[in-house]
Amino acid sequence: MLSRRTSTTNASGFTMVETIMVMAILSIVMMAIMSLYIPAVRSSSVQTELSETQANLRLAMDRMTRDLLSAGFLVRPEYAAGGAAGAILWQGDVASEDTDDLTIRTRLIGDSFGRVVDNDGAGKFALSNQDMASAFTVNSTVRIFQPMSAVEAEGIGVDYDEDDPTTYDDYLHTVTAIDDSGTGTVNGTTYPAILTLNPAPTGTFNQSVIVKIRDNAQPPMQTIRYRVNNGALERIVNGVTQLLAPGVESVLFDYERSATGAVKKIDITLTGEPVGREGGGIESEDKERQLQTSVTLRNVY
Repeated sequence: MLSRRTSTTNASGFTMVETIMVMAILSIVMMAIMSLYIPAVRSSSVQTELSETQANLRLAMDRMTRDLLSAGFLVRPEYAAGGAAGAILWQGDVASEDTDDLTIRTRLIGDSFGRVVDNDGAGKFALSNQDMASAFTVNSTVRIFQPMSAVEAEGIGVDYDEDDPTTYDDYLHTVTAIDDSGTGTVNGTTYPAILTLNPAPTGTFNQSVIVKIRDNAQPPMQTIRYRVNNGALERIVNGVTQLLAPGVESVLFDYERSATGAVKKIDITLTGEPVGREGGGIESEDKERQLQTSVTLRNVY
């Protein structure tokens, strides 16, 4: 008689209690990991934004420095607070310096100019730098400018035109020769570069500027204004607004004057913070960045 055997396999698994305990442990581990990960990510994001803010401030400062170094070039030099005559103008209260809103004036000529250090009265003009001779070519047209005040002009018998206050010589001249050999002489002195002009200007032109002229036109005047508006630094050129840097909270201008009252140096302080980082929490700690520089003006007399 055959006997039938029945085998039974015991299946084992997790009970509901064990599953809940594992899930609870995993939750605790994940919370611990996230408690470390989230602040690290947040801190990294803040540092990245602060670095971007610092970079924006640096680019803005570089642009402002370049503009200020050209301020007053071929512009009537005497100081007039808030007036149209000076290289530096104030916005707002014209009776005093404005510490957060500044406009400069300059003429646009690029590199097409040379500074005169000597002339012989017969058409030869010595330039202060040999490289400046490369701005000119034979047969190019030039004008001679010399920033001066109305008093200075009257003292040497020059007609002073309020609409064209820097023009010392009203004639156009042609460059007939260029000597950049470094061996040419004017009045017995050797200079790095010499231009010969025709017709020969008459008068004293030392410390004047020879400018290459296109289409016989006066180099255009440019006004450049800086101000902070709605959390951004604006650069307004002849009325056209450019966004120079976002995330700028404030700009501060501090002025140093010469003995004649003209502004000769400007200290600038830019303060910024990452865009969209307002409020408390870890993001707000040490979130401001500040950049300072000092610019000595080149073209104020």
